[in-house]
Amino acid sequence: MAAVALAVQSNADDVLRRVLSSKVNLEKVVRYALSDTVDDLLLVEKMEMKRAFDNPRPYTVNSLFGKYPSSRGVGVINAGIAAREFGAKGTPAYKYLLPNIDGRPRRLKRSEKGLQAIGVLPAGSFTVQGKNFPKDAYGDIPGGQYTRMLAELGVVSNSGAGLAALTGSKAAAKPRKNKNTQFFVMRRKDGRAFAVAENRGTAKTIMLVFTSTPKYQKRYDFYGIGKATILERYPKHFSRIFNRMNSKLS
Repeated sequence: MAAVALAVQSNADDVLRRVLSSKVNLEKVVRYALSDTVDDLLLVEKMEMKRAFDNPRPYTVNSLFGKYPSSRGVGVINAGIAAREFGAKGTPAYKYLLPNIDGRPRRLKRSEKGLQAIGVLPAGSFTVQGKNFPKDAYGDIPGGQYTRMLAELGVVSNSGAGLAALTGSKAAAKPRKNKNTQFFVMRRKDGRAFAVAENRGTAKTIMLVFTSTPKYQKRYDFYGIGKATILERYPKHFSRIFNRMNSKLS
């Protein structure tokens, strides 16, 4: 099963035993009802995601997809929704959805692993965005800035492929030669690194701050919302479809 997934399941044989007097094809009723329930799940979960997160990217919202019941086989009929496990544009969305679903600590990003590899990011530390660093419409530092920073700090050569592997950005930004606009590591008096900043003329703007393992709050109730939707909508869809098909046989 996918890392983020919710299943809807119905046993067609049990349903058949309960409604033996009907001539309706109950297996079809179950499949149609499950399909409609999947549609409801997608709609409700995406609405909840937009409520729980501040302006989530379409990439994240659209990572959820429906798993509709197959027309093959008998007995237990499966359906549900899940989040795609492979990201076409970098990190799959489920990797940053999971910490917000169950409150777990998140894993190291590939860029963080790169910073650790060159001895910049201390072991056991993570990065968080600097409050005053320019961000895009979704409140994130653009991938091109990460690409440029990693190249200038020497995490990888600016080969494109190496940078893309760390940042998920397809385009490799060229390191700038202007000393007034270079990224650099900020250190405490004892030599410990605590941030990455960028020279912007006479100003120094912090891009990333190093912190201990970040814990996330459970703010996206993926499973609770999903289960409540299934309990409410599946019986209604089943009754509606059964009654419609049964009336045609009368």
